[in-house]
Amino acid sequence: QLVSEVLWDFTEEEDFNFDNPGLVLVRSRDEVSAVQLGCHEILGSIRTDFYHKKLLSARVYPEKGPKQTKLLCYLLDTQTACVLDLNSKMNVCLIEHDAMITGLQLDPTGRKLLFKDSNNEVHLFETKGKTKVGLARNAQFWGWVPESDVILCHTGETLKVWYSSDHLENWTSHSAKGRMVRVVSGRDEKTKAVLLDGNI
Repeated sequence: QLVSEVLWDFTEEEDFNFDNPGLVLVRSRDEVSAVQLGCHEILGSIRTDFYHKKLLSARVYPEKGPKQTKLLCYLLDTQTACVLDLNSKMNVCLIEHDAMITGLQLDPTGRKLLFKDSNNEVHLFETKGKTKVGLARNAQFWGWVPESDVILCHTGETLKVWYSSDHLENWTSHSAKGRMVRVVSGRDEKTKAVLLDGNI
Protein backbone atom coordinates (compact mmCIF):
# COMPACT_ATOMS: atom_id res chain seq x y z
CA GLN A 1 0.00 0.00 0.00
CA LEU A 2 1.45 3.34 -1.09
CA VAL A 3 1.40 6.30 1.29
CA SER A 4 2.23 9.95 0.58
CA GLU A 5 2.89 12.73 3.09
CA VAL A 6 3.09 16.34 1.86
CA LEU A 7 3.07 19.74 3.52
CA TRP A 8 -0.46 21.09 3.33
CA ASP A 9 -2.36 24.16 4.50
CA PHE A 10 -5.57 22.45 5.56
CA THR A 11 -8.75 24.42 4.74
CA GLU A 12 -11.43 21.83 5.69
CA GLU A 13 -12.76 22.20 2.12
CA GLU A 14 -10.59 19.49 0.56
CA ASP A 15 -12.00 16.96 -1.87
CA PHE A 16 -10.01 13.87 -2.90
CA ASN A 17 -10.16 12.15 -6.28
CA PHE A 18 -8.62 8.64 -6.46
CA ASP A 19 -9.97 7.78 -9.93
CA ASN A 20 -6.59 8.11 -11.67
CA PRO A 21 -4.16 5.16 -11.24
CA GLY A 22 -1.14 6.00 -9.09
CA LEU A 23 -2.28 9.55 -8.39
CA VAL A 24 -4.59 11.47 -6.10
CA LEU A 25 -6.03 14.84 -7.12
CA VAL A 26 -6.83 17.14 -4.22
CA ARG A 27 -9.13 20.12 -4.62
CA SER A 28 -8.94 22.96 -2.16
CA ARG A 29 -11.22 25.84 -3.12
CA ASP A 30 -10.45 26.59 -6.81
CA GLU A 31 -7.02 24.88 -6.89
CA VAL A 32 -6.31 21.26 -7.80
CA SER A 33 -3.04 19.59 -6.75
CA ALA A 34 -1.66 16.28 -8.04
CA VAL A 35 0.19 13.93 -5.69
CA GLN A 36 1.80 10.69 -6.89
CA LEU A 37 1.10 7.90 -4.43
CA GLY A 38 4.31 6.82 -2.73
CA CYS A 39 5.98 10.21 -3.25
CA HIS A 40 6.18 12.96 -0.66
CA GLU A 41 5.80 16.06 -2.77
CA ILE A 42 3.14 17.81 -4.82
CA LEU A 43 3.72 17.19 -8.52
CA GLY A 44 1.93 20.36 -9.56
CA SER A 45 -1.15 22.50 -9.06
CA ILE A 46 -3.61 24.16 -11.41
CA ARG A 47 -6.53 26.54 -11.03
CA THR A 48 -9.81 25.67 -12.72
CA ASP A 49 -13.47 26.52 -12.31
CA PHE A 50 -14.39 23.09 -13.66
CA TYR A 51 -13.70 20.62 -10.88
CA HIS A 52 -15.58 17.41 -11.52
CA LYS A 53 -14.18 13.90 -11.69
CA LYS A 54 -15.28 13.64 -15.33
CA LEU A 55 -13.44 16.86 -16.21
CA LEU A 56 -10.04 15.89 -14.78
CA SER A 57 -7.78 13.10 -16.06
CA ALA A 58 -4.23 12.31 -14.98
CA ARG A 59 -1.69 9.65 -15.93
CA VAL A 60 1.69 8.36 -14.78
CA TYR A 61 3.40 6.13 -17.37
CA PRO A 62 5.02 3.71 -16.90
CA GLU A 63 3.88 2.91 -13.35
CA LYS A 64 7.49 2.34 -12.24
CA GLY A 65 10.88 3.53 -13.44
CA PRO A 66 13.10 6.62 -13.42
CA LYS A 67 11.61 8.17 -16.56
CA GLN A 68 7.90 8.56 -16.06
CA THR A 69 5.50 10.66 -18.10
CA LYS A 70 3.19 12.55 -15.73
CA LEU A 71 0.27 14.38 -17.30
CA LEU A 72 -2.84 16.20 -16.12
CA CYS A 73 -5.73 17.16 -18.42
CA TYR A 74 -8.28 19.76 -17.32
CA LEU A 75 -10.56 22.48 -18.70
CA LEU A 76 -9.52 26.10 -19.22
CA ASP A 77 -13.07 26.99 -20.25
CA THR A 78 -16.14 25.05 -21.35
CA GLN A 79 -14.75 24.42 -24.85
CA THR A 80 -10.99 24.27 -24.25
CA ALA A 81 -8.98 21.49 -22.59
CA CYS A 82 -5.32 21.63 -21.63
CA VAL A 83 -2.82 18.81 -21.15
CA LEU A 84 -0.11 19.77 -18.63
CA ASP A 85 3.25 18.01 -18.24
CA LEU A 86 3.65 17.72 -14.47
CA ASN A 87 7.41 17.14 -14.84
CA SER A 88 8.25 20.29 -16.80
CA LYS A 89 5.15 22.30 -15.75
CA MET A 90 4.70 23.10 -19.47
CA ASN A 91 1.54 22.73 -21.54
CA VAL A 92 1.72 19.78 -23.94
CA CYS A 93 -1.25 20.91 -26.01
CA LEU A 94 -4.58 22.72 -26.06
CA ILE A 95 -7.74 21.09 -27.40
CA GLU A 96 -10.21 23.64 -28.74
CA HIS A 97 -13.68 22.35 -29.54
CA ASP A 98 -16.87 23.83 -31.00
CA ALA A 99 -19.16 22.50 -28.26
CA MET A 100 -19.08 22.22 -24.48
CA ILE A 101 -16.74 19.48 -23.27
CA THR A 102 -18.43 17.24 -20.70
CA GLY A 103 -15.86 14.49 -20.11
CA LEU A 104 -12.13 13.80 -20.44
CA GLN A 105 -10.12 10.55 -20.37
CA LEU A 106 -6.40 10.19 -21.11
CA ASP A 107 -5.25 6.77 -22.32
CA PRO A 108 -2.77 4.83 -20.09
CA THR A 109 0.24 6.35 -21.88
CA GLY A 110 -1.08 9.91 -21.95
CA ARG A 111 -0.56 10.09 -25.73
CA LYS A 112 -4.26 10.16 -26.56
CA LEU A 113 -7.34 11.79 -25.12
CA LEU A 114 -10.96 10.72 -25.39
CA PHE A 115 -13.49 13.43 -24.74
CA LYS A 116 -17.25 13.80 -24.92
CA ASP A 117 -19.18 16.96 -25.71
CA SER A 118 -22.63 18.36 -24.97
CA ASN A 119 -23.93 16.85 -28.22
CA ASN A 120 -23.15 13.37 -26.79
CA GLU A 121 -20.43 12.92 -29.40
CA VAL A 122 -17.14 11.18 -28.49
CA HIS A 123 -13.87 12.31 -30.06
CA LEU A 124 -10.29 11.04 -30.00
CA PHE A 125 -7.44 13.57 -29.85
CA GLU A 126 -3.77 12.69 -30.33
CA THR A 127 -1.63 14.92 -28.13
CA LYS A 128 1.49 14.79 -30.31
CA GLY A 129 0.00 14.95 -33.78
CA LYS A 130 -2.75 17.35 -32.64
CA THR A 131 -5.31 15.43 -34.68
CA LYS A 132 -8.98 15.00 -33.74
CA VAL A 133 -11.34 12.28 -34.96
CA GLY A 134 -15.03 11.81 -34.23
CA LEU A 135 -15.87 8.29 -33.08
CA ALA A 136 -19.50 8.01 -32.03
CA ARG A 137 -22.75 9.93 -31.61
CA ASN A 138 -25.42 9.57 -28.94
CA ALA A 139 -22.86 7.99 -26.61
CA GLN A 140 -24.23 7.12 -23.18
CA PHE A 141 -21.20 5.19 -21.92
CA TRP A 142 -17.69 5.63 -23.32
CA GLY A 143 -14.05 5.28 -22.36
CA TRP A 144 -10.89 3.21 -22.40
CA VAL A 145 -10.89 -0.36 -21.22
CA PRO A 146 -8.75 -0.04 -18.05
CA GLU A 147 -4.99 -0.10 -18.72
CA SER A 148 -5.41 -0.86 -22.42
CA ASP A 149 -5.65 0.75 -25.85
CA VAL A 150 -9.22 -0.48 -26.38
CA ILE A 151 -12.06 2.04 -26.72
CA LEU A 152 -15.72 1.38 -25.92
CA CYS A 153 -18.77 3.48 -26.86
CA HIS A 154 -22.32 2.44 -26.00
CA THR A 155 -25.27 4.23 -27.62
CA GLY A 156 -28.11 2.47 -25.79
CA GLU A 157 -28.66 -0.20 -28.44
CA THR A 158 -25.15 -0.76 -29.84
CA LEU A 159 -21.76 -1.32 -28.25
CA LYS A 160 -18.87 -0.23 -30.48
CA VAL A 161 -15.37 -1.53 -29.81
CA TRP A 162 -12.09 -0.23 -31.24
CA TYR A 163 -9.33 -2.70 -30.36
CA SER A 164 -6.53 -0.26 -31.21
CA SER A 165 -6.64 3.53 -31.20
CA ASP A 166 -3.88 3.45 -33.83
CA HIS A 167 -6.18 1.59 -36.25
CA LEU A 168 -9.60 3.17 -35.91
CA GLU A 169 -10.74 1.60 -39.18
CA ASN A 170 -10.81 -1.76 -37.38
CA TRP A 171 -13.83 -1.76 -35.12
CA THR A 172 -16.75 -4.02 -34.31
CA SER A 173 -20.27 -3.47 -33.04
CA HIS A 174 -22.55 -5.62 -30.91
CA SER A 175 -26.24 -5.39 -30.17
CA ALA A 176 -26.43 -4.34 -26.51
CA LYS A 177 -29.72 -2.86 -25.35
CA GLY A 178 -29.86 -1.40 -21.88
CA ARG A 179 -27.82 1.03 -19.81
CA MET A 180 -24.12 0.27 -19.62
CA VAL A 181 -22.77 0.95 -16.13
CA ARG A 182 -19.19 -0.31 -16.02
CA VAL A 183 -16.42 -2.40 -17.54
CA VAL A 184 -14.80 -5.20 -15.53
CA SER A 185 -11.79 -7.45 -16.15
CA GLY A 186 -12.07 -10.96 -14.78
CA ARG A 187 -9.43 -13.42 -13.60
CA ASP A 188 -9.69 -15.13 -16.99
CA GLU A 189 -8.28 -11.89 -18.52
CA LYS A 190 -11.56 -11.33 -20.36
CA THR A 191 -13.14 -7.89 -20.33
CA LYS A 192 -16.90 -7.70 -19.78
CA ALA A 193 -19.36 -4.85 -20.24
CA VAL A 194 -22.04 -4.72 -17.54
CA LEU A 195 -25.48 -3.43 -18.56
CA LEU A 196 -28.72 -2.95 -16.65
CA ASP A 197 -31.83 -4.43 -18.30
CA GLY A 198 -29.73 -5.38 -21.29
CA ASN A 199 -28.76 -8.56 -23.07
CA ILE A 200 -25.03 -8.80 -22.23
